[in-house]
Amino acid sequence: MQECTTRAKYLKQLAIIRRRYPEAADYLDALPHARVYHYAILQAGLTTHGHKTSNCVEILNNVIEDARHDDVIHFLDWVMQWFARKLGERQRLAAKYVAEKRIFTRYAGELYGRSERMAQHENLTAEDLGAGKHLVKHIKKGDTVATRYEVDLKERTCTCTFQCQFR
Repeated sequence: MQECTTRAKYLKQLAIIRRRYPEAADYLDALPHARVYHYAILQAGLTTHGHKTSNCVEILNNVIEDARHDDVIHFLDWVMQWFARKLGERQRLAAKYVAEKRIFTRYAGELYGRSERMAQHENLTAEDLGAGKHLVKHIKKGDTVATRYEVDLKERTCTCTFQCQFR
């Protein structure tokens, strides 16, 4: 939508989004067209030479809108205060999540929880098989070997059921 060069093309793209995501379409259509959409910038008679602003620039413009016309000292002071507020918000949110043990996404939390439960009841040992291969044994309490998995560090593979992701 942002790249449409005519209002007709913009409306066509908006209709496509509206069919699937009506709330998002309402939000996008409510943005100041002359500052966001290429067709409106062209209609205003501004020469863009094919350049459009990025989403990062638009976000920054919306953030600093209240202070953009201040002198440099007041502008920098405003930016510093805004940044400090946002940093404080994120720190409080992170502290809340840590206190609630919600520091991961639900999926990551479940994997972590499963690993934590497994660690309480099992020990892991790794035996070097040579050539970058290792045999990992899950030993349950009572010295019973529960399962064995082969890890190949050169091939970056593992035969376990945990869907290991090697980088």
